[in-house]
Amino acid sequence: MARSDYADARPPQTFAEIRGQEHAKRFLSRLIQRGQIARPILFEGAYGSGKTSLARLYARALNCRDRRACGSPCGRCQACTANAGFHEYDTPLEGGDKANVLRFVTDRARPQTAYKYVVLFFDEAHALERRAAEALLKSVEEPPDGVTFCFATTHPGQIIAPLRSRLRSVVVKPLPARLAIRLLQERAEADGLAYDPAALALLAGLKQGHPRDLLNGLGQLRDLEPPRITVKLVREVFDVDHDVHLLTYVTALADGDESAQVRAWFAWQEPAATKIAWLQAFLTSLYYNDILGEDAVVDALVASIEEMDRRRIIDRFRRRLRLERTGGLAEPWRRMMAFWATPADDTAPAALELRVAVFQDLVNAGPVEPAQSDLGQDTARRPTPTPRAPERLELAAVPAPGKSRYIEAADVRAIVATASYLPQEHGVLFNARFDVRPAAYGCDDDASARASIEAFCRDLRDAVASWGQGPFARLTLFMRDPDRGGDLRGLVVAHLPQGTEPRAGDDATGRIDAWCRAWRAADRTTEPENGISFAPAPLRRADAITFHWRAVMQLCAGLDAGVTHLDPQAGRVCPLRELLHEAGAVAWRRAGPVSDPLFSVSELLAPQAVANACAHGMDLLSAFDAGAWEHLRTGWELEEHPDRLSAKAERRARLDEIAEIYGADTPQAQDAQAERIAAWSRPAEERRHTWPGAWWPRAEA
Repeated sequence: MARSDYADARPPQTFAEIRGQEHAKRFLSRLIQRGQIARPILFEGAYGSGKTSLARLYARALNCRDRRACGSPCGRCQACTANAGFHEYDTPLEGGDKANVLRFVTDRARPQTAYKYVVLFFDEAHALERRAAEALLKSVEEPPDGVTFCFATTHPGQIIAPLRSRLRSVVVKPLPARLAIRLLQERAEADGLAYDPAALALLAGLKQGHPRDLLNGLGQLRDLEPPRITVKLVREVFDVDHDVHLLTYVTALADGDESAQVRAWFAWQEPAATKIAWLQAFLTSLYYNDILGEDAVVDALVASIEEMDRRRIIDRFRRRLRLERTGGLAEPWRRMMAFWATPADDTAPAALELRVAVFQDLVNAGPVEPAQSDLGQDTARRPTPTPRAPERLELAAVPAPGKSRYIEAADVRAIVATASYLPQEHGVLFNARFDVRPAAYGCDDDASARASIEAFCRDLRDAVASWGQGPFARLTLFMRDPDRGGDLRGLVVAHLPQGTEPRAGDDATGRIDAWCRAWRAADRTTEPENGISFAPAPLRRADAITFHWRAVMQLCAGLDAGVTHLDPQAGRVCPLRELLHEAGAVAWRRAGPVSDPLFSVSELLAPQAVANACAHGMDLLSAFDAGAWEHLRTGWELEEHPDRLSAKAERRARLDEIAEIYGADTPQAQDAQAERIAAWSRPAEERRHTWPGAWWPRAEA
């Protein structure tokens, strides 16, 4: 397909398919909904923004015989498929003189029997000569029956006022950055083009939100038949280097290096006003996305800048200002943005350059420490961090056997971390709880009781694998209850896969309950309910979250009242029971000692599976480690899950891009990938999150 045809290859068929232009679409669709009312309309706005597409849709909707309830044409009737009644006049090409214009109108301005309206559309109407525009006044104001006029222009001020006054103005604007990027993504996916999100963001910024230019630019890249559309490819094809200069300059700002700032600024060959606009957009984007942790597309060009480069700049600012956490940059960042909030009275280039020099003095103020060119070799002094739990969560690992002990603070942390990991990584909750009592099967010692519990867990895994599909996860606590004879029991919380999970309906619940009753029935010495008890999760999401955490807290309920834990929020050691109680009531119980291991986990929750999931700097969030006890059982993990998946996919794409550039497994690729992974190895709180209610320190907006 020729590049010039790419933007027209998939024209919008309904008003909903046109990106943006909500006011224009709403106005036109209401005219149709009110009885296919024809009005003379002037579509005014930027080039390539969709003026002609709107005019064609409006014309089809006027003549459609089976229009949709929303006002869009059906796309099936003859009027729609033939674009009946729509006549376009390209004013610069056909001529804006009176004779040609009147000939076009006279030949076509006749009522038709095959369709309701004739729509005469003048494109680039600002090219109409004055005498031609004056000759149209009477026809536009009092058109023949079944005839209406539409005009489109990028320069409405060049159309004579008497004609403009007779037209309904519909303003068509370039797409905002987020919609421009989405348009490119949807078209690329529809055409099966592999792409990096940052590459399409860069293209969206270059084309300034004009849909025709956006799609033709994508078509230009498509014609090269690349295996993947990358930032590197967009830079090469469209000769782009603005981001390189911008990054160089802002890095010099971060380092407080005045000489480097001057060199970078004057090496950047763009007008001062353009450079300042990009600087303002980048500072604003860093503030909202990287400091406050919001998800805001301030500018498409800025959105194309790699996360690793953004993080490097934030790190340099933070080190120079001796700030331990990114949130501490909010106040100095607001001062930088406030400098540019007041428009300049004098916009002459020399005056703007002077403003930049004053801005640099503002930024360079403050404690300065030497910044190395490689972050990995930075030796700048940092504040002594406050005590905190390890960044990488160690989940329910299996200790060496033999030692007899009670449940400890580290065990509780591992249980909670495992329960939080499951929804963060896999987007599911524990939806079933089992209490296995081996004594009911004739097990009269710990060894046979433990073997019986482990056999139950294996058989449960195999049974649900034959019933349904999806992830199966299980966490088992071996416990001793002195109030119930002191026999070893197994408390099992599990996620049962789709098709077998209790939430699938009564049949699934009944099948699991029947399986529990039938399990090793020949060995059972008591009633079935005394051997294994089973409880399913409720249907409602809020209730399911409550079930998940209540079941997890039952595993921790044997914690002794004297066990303490460092509360990072309070900065002191507190009874762990009190801290957990802040998240919700726990039915504490007496517990006897149990030989290690206290825990058993399924493959999905095994340490190696967790380590693989946390690769490339994708550490888990932890309300427990943060001391955010009130958030411990709210279910925030289900909100974090899609953000986590998105971040992991983006990081895999970045590493694949490096392998593509340098060659897989080459030393250059390995070094570049290692550098990128090192830049990603930051606290999980500093990743981008879209869900509200985060507990970590966030700057005030």
